[in-house]
Amino acid sequence: MKKVNIKVVLNAKNTKIEELPDKSLKVWLTAKPIDNQANKQLIELLADFYHLPKTTISIIKGQKGKNKVVGIQ
Repeated sequence: MKKVNIKVVLNAKNTKIEELPDKSLKVWLTAKPIDNQANKQLIELLADFYHLPKTTISIIKGQKGKNKVVGIQ
């Protein structure tokens, strides 16, 4: 399993993903952190970014924080 550190920016105008020099990602989300909407949008964006099914991506750490660790199978 590959682990990726992610910094999330919430309530952005547009969604985007930027790869940082340390191989972590910075992800801008339009969703609000209500009813797990932001985490769902994050998984959908990462699935598109890596061209993988959503079921292969899970949040390991940081379910409720802006700094997350995501596992990719």
